[in-house]
Amino acid sequence: MTIFLVRHAKALKRSRWSGSDRLRPVGRSGHAQARRIAARLAEAPVERVISSPYLRCRQTIEPLVAARGMRLEIDERLAEGEQTAKALELLHGLDARSTALCSHGDVIPAMLCDLEERGMRIDGELRCDKGSIWVLDGPARAPRRARYLPPPSRRALDRGLDAGPSPVASADEESEESRVAVLDLGSTSFHLLVVEATAGGAMRPVARARRMLRLGAAIARGRRIPDAVCERAVETARRLRRVAVGAGAERLFPVATAALREAENGRSLADRIARAIDAPVRPWTALGRRSSCSPRSPIAWPWVRGSPSASTSAAAASSSPSATRRACAGSRRFRSA
Repeated sequence: MTIFLVRHAKALKRSRWSGSDRLRPVGRSGHAQARRIAARLAEAPVERVISSPYLRCRQTIEPLVAARGMRLEIDERLAEGEQTAKALELLHGLDARSTALCSHGDVIPAMLCDLEERGMRIDGELRCDKGSIWVLDGPARAPRRARYLPPPSRRALDRGLDAGPSPVASADEESEESRVAVLDLGSTSFHLLVVEATAGGAMRPVARARRMLRLGAAIARGRRIPDAVCERAVETARRLRRVAVGAGAERLFPVATAALREAENGRSLADRIARAIDAPVRPWTALGRRSSCSPRSPIAWPWVRGSPSASTSAAAASSSPSATRRACAGSRRFRSA
């Protein structure tokens, strides 16, 4: 059995669309990508097609449906912003037929990350560009392997791999907007938030992921975080970073809260996480809030009140779009590899 996870093709810019986002259509290059997806899957054993209810997803997969003479199924569990557990519920409930699922840039990376935690092997970096396909081999309840098919380049489209109108994007079509990821290394859970920043300064959440770790409970029985919990924390941060990269984030801002500040080995764990995700971890006390560290705390982390990464983390945690916009200005990119 094979599952094809298709990300929708390029759509019109949000700033140029005044209607419901669910009805925002694909643009000219998006239609070209949709035809290319149909051509790529022409010989694939696709027996069933399910799409998010969003118009851009339906338009992306409709050429394949038309070419096969199939019926397009719509499922809300593939919608943008839907909980990962719901999307996985749909996946695990599939029958033995090979199926194509068309969804969004927040849903697909989160699904892949969860499946990787359950033993699925991902070939290469976790990415999810518009018009791309992830091919999952194995049963729907436990896929064994996932491999990435990137979208065709503009040069490939221009060479005639797609028939029809010009695939060159118009000024009204969306490009990959600037995306920023904030990773809250909390005492109860690690929480990832990816937001999209538009040229006009608007901020829009595009992906969330949360993993329970309960670091606070671990240090309640002593001043140190146990080694086994440290290993899980580092691996969890690494996996959440992959979700951020898959969702298109260009910058990552990790922030540590009470458990990492107060544990005797909290600084050491923060350093390990920073190396694993290639981004410096900032303590929450560095954000200008009152420290909850005891006077005997062995950690004296640097005061970085004015740093872009610290400000961004504070803004995201407080869900303040205006503060996040100010903090993102001048922030540095992080490597996706």
